[in-house]
Amino acid sequence: MNRASAISLVSAVILTGCAGSDPASDTNSNPGNPQTNSAPVAENVFISDDNGGRPIVGDTLTAHYDYADSDGDAEGASIFTWLRGDAPIPGATALSYTLTAADDGELISFEVTPVAVAGELTGAAVRSSALTVSAASFPQPFDSAATYSNEIYVDGAATFSGDGTQGSPFD
Repeated sequence: MNRASAISLVSAVILTGCAGSDPASDTNSNPGNPQTNSAPVAENVFISDDNGGRPIVGDTLTAHYDYADSDGDAEGASIFTWLRGDAPIPGATALSYTLTAADDGELISFEVTPVAVAGELTGAAVRSSALTVSAASFPQPFDSAATYSNEIYVDGAATFSGDGTQGSPFD
């Protein structure tokens, strides 16, 4: 190969390698200053119960999390999922969820997939710790038509027995 052909070949290879290159969109075009965009993240994911105690059927749970994006991209429509065990609860896709009878005795958790409005749009899903749900344990209402039998025992012996129609044993 003569010298002129070799120079043409080298020039063609260099120009071909540069064709269509856009430094703003090419993360490898300038290793000293790459143009990358990071996915958003959800942190500090947890559930609070509206009654402040143990979760029981009928309570409303509320999910909380912190959204972060190292590029400063604002939060878009992040994806919310409530789970019973490991299965998504159909229709439970908001920040709050009211416990139903189907949740009794089950582990309930919340999962958020952070979504940005620009840049790298979707981050990794993050799940809260699970809460175990109990059935409501409220006393039954008093039924005035029912017959009640009361017995008070001290050391195994009945000290008072009555059907509720007599006066107080202390009269």
